[in-house]
Amino acid sequence: MKQTIAIAVILLAFVTPSTMATVAVPKASVKVVLHDTATVMADDNGFFTLGEISDISGGTPELRDKLNNVEVGRAPLDSYVRHLNLGDVALKLRQAGVDPNRDLKLTGAENIIVSTAAGHQITVKPNATGSSTPGAAGSTPSTSQAPQIVVKKGDPVTIVLQDGTLTVTALGQSRDNGAVGDMIHVHRDGVMTDIAVQVLDAHTVQMEM
Repeated sequence: MKQTIAIAVILLAFVTPSTMATVAVPKASVKVVLHDTATVMADDNGFFTLGEISDISGGTPELRDKLNNVEVGRAPLDSYVRHLNLGDVALKLRQAGVDPNRDLKLTGAENIIVSTAAGHQITVKPNATGSSTPGAAGSTPSTSQAPQIVVKKGDPVTIVLQDGTLTVTALGQSRDNGAVGDMIHVHRDGVMTDIAVQVLDAHTVQMEM
C-alpha cells in the first residue's frame, strides 16, 4: 500500500497544470474542409463567407451556422479571382472569435482560388470618362483594351502582408491610380514613408516582404 502511494506521489509531481489542462481539452468535433476553387456570391457589403469556400461538418447546428457565416474576404470583381490560403482563413476565424487550433479541424486546400458567381457581380460606378470598370453592369472585359483602373488616388484600401501562414492586414489610402497587378503607393497614418504595394482588386493591395 505504501509503495502504491509513493508511486502516485511521484507521478503527480510531474503533472503540471498546463499538462492537466491539455489532457482535459476534448478533440474538436467540427471539421472544415477548404475547396481548391470556389464560386461565391457577394453579400450587400461585397463579402463572401466561409460556408461558400468549404464543407463544414460535425459539432452543433449553432456552431456550424456561426462558421458558415464567418466573413472571409471581399468577393473579387467579375472576370477576376482572389487567392486565399489556410493562413488567411485561420486569421478570419480568430477575428470571429473562433480558435482554429482548438475549436475545429481546418483541412483541405492550402491555396484557394475564388471567383464571383455570374449574375452576382459587384457593382462598380463608372469612372470619370464614363466607361465602366470591370464588374460593372453591362461591361464586357476585353483583352484588347488597356487595363482598367480599379483603385484610384485617394481610395481607401486594405493592405495585406503575408509571411508564410501569417497574414496581417491594415487600412491605408491609395496615392496612385492602378489596375490589377500594378504597383502603386499607399499611405498609412503614422508612417512617414509611403508603402509600395501591388493591386489585387478594387479594395485590396498586397505588400511584398
